[in-house]
Amino acid sequence: MTRLNWHSLPVHYEAGVDHGVLYLASNAGIPWNGLTDVTDDTPLGIGQSAYVDGQSRLVGVSRPDFKGTLEAYMYPLEFEPYIGYSDELTAQPRMPFGLSFRTETDLGYRIHLVYNITAEMTSWDARTVSSKPDPSRFKWNLHTSPEIAEGLAPTAHIYVDTAEAHPHTVALFEDLLYGSPSTDATLPSIEEVRTFFDENALLIVTDHGDGTWTATGPDDMVQWLDATSFQITSPSAVWVDAESYTLSSY
Repeated sequence: MTRLNWHSLPVHYEAGVDHGVLYLASNAGIPWNGLTDVTDDTPLGIGQSAYVDGQSRLVGVSRPDFKGTLEAYMYPLEFEPYIGYSDELTAQPRMPFGLSFRTETDLGYRIHLVYNITAEMTSWDARTVSSKPDPSRFKWNLHTSPEIAEGLAPTAHIYVDTAEAHPHTVALFEDLLYGSPSTDATLPSIEEVRTFFDENALLIVTDHGDGTWTATGPDDMVQWLDATSFQITSPSAVWVDAESYTLSSY
């Protein structure tokens, strides 16, 4: 028997928000300076309970769409048609947009991607200038519709954790999101994100279907120890016990 030891486990946290990017209906990315707060208010998805003889026997669980709020001191001018502002006198239907932003963790950062967003502005006030600067902030309620990707549960919010993904692959992914000298910033679909990480995996594990498999990767991941044994150094190789482990492409 082993007594629990709370101090032996790492304490993980997530905080801050930066690198905000607005993705227009054309999928073009626009930097969002002044972004201060993104809140996830998605309901837990626990519905009504079914009772038998006065006891709860079944609790309905759903997968709710992402809901939240967004706050900023300013916003890109390209955002105005998405919140109801228009140069035309006729009412224009609001188009959905995409959003990406980063949050810090103790092991790196996470890149959040949110899809198919409709924004609803909340109350906004302007105050007189005083000796204590207090800039007004805009605030919007966010509503989404989920993305559909084969084999995955529908969702409008995913993230990439740099503590799990290799720095080389993350750098290539950020070129896709933020642009590069040869490409414009775009928001890939969830299916495209999955394909991107499959195609840019550094550790590739091939199951031959006959009880054997092959692992290929750079020398710092796959190393031969002698003529008959090798070792894999990767977050994708997780020891289960002294004699077994799980392994996945990374």
